[in-house]
Amino acid sequence: MTDDVSIKVIIDHMHPNYRSTFKSMLALKGASEDLPASEVRTLFDGAKLPSDERVALLAFYGGKSKQGITKFAPKLDFQKRCEIYALYLLGFKREVLAKTYNVDRRTVTHIDNAKSAHYKNVREEMLIMGEEKFIQQYASEDVRNRALTAGEPEVVGNNRHANRKAGVHTVRNQFCTGPHRVIIRWINEGEHNVPKSGWYYCDLDGDFPDSWLAPPDDPEALTTSQACFAAMLNDISDKLA
Repeated sequence: MTDDVSIKVIIDHMHPNYRSTFKSMLALKGASEDLPASEVRTLFDGAKLPSDERVALLAFYGGKSKQGITKFAPKLDFQKRCEIYALYLLGFKREVLAKTYNVDRRTVTHIDNAKSAHYKNVREEMLIMGEEKFIQQYASEDVRNRALTAGEPEVVGNNRHANRKAGVHTVRNQFCTGPHRVIIRWINEGEHNVPKSGWYYCDLDGDFPDSWLAPPDDPEALTTSQACFAAMLNDISDKLA
C-alpha cells in the first residue's frame, strides 16, 4: 500500500471480526475513514490499547500491501484466502488448491510464503489464532470435501515420512464440551492391534484412551499425519455417560 490510500479501502479488506473493532476505535478518536492510511500511525502509535484493539490494529497493518488490495484482492476474499492456507497446512497440494479456488498456483505460493509481501493478514491471522484453531475454523469438513472433490492427486500407499502433524495436540470440536489431548502417530501393522500400517490417533480424553484409532469410513486418514489430524477433528467426542 501507499499512504495515499484511504483508511476505508483497507478496512473493507479486513476480517469482519477485526473490522468492527477498528471502526469503533476510529469513532472514539473522531477520525474519518476517508483519511489517508498514514494517519493511523498518528492516531494510535504509542497508545495503550486493550488486547482486542491491538489485534485489530495489527490486522489493519496486515492489509497494507498495495498488491494485496489491488491486483490480488478481487479474486479471493479473506475467508477463502484463510481456507486455502488452512488446507495447505493440512497437506493439500498447491495444484489442488489452485483448481478448487480457480486461481493460479502462484497465488497459493504467495499465501504460504512468509517472505511474500502478499496476504500478510492471512498469515497473521494464523499466528494470532494458533495453527490448530486456525485449521479448525477455516478447514471445515465442507471445505476439505470441496478440495478433495477437485481431484487431489492419488496418494500411493501410506507415507510414514509425512509427519508434520505427528505428536500431541490439544483440540476440540462440536462433539466435545472441553479440550481433548490427542496423539497422532505412525503405527506399524500388528502393533497395538492395528490392521494396516499408517497414521492413527489416540484420544486420551475419549472413551478409548488406550486405543489407536482411525475413522473406518476414511481410509485416506492413514496416508499422512495431516490427513489423520483432519479426520480426527471430525471423529473425536466426549466420553459416553
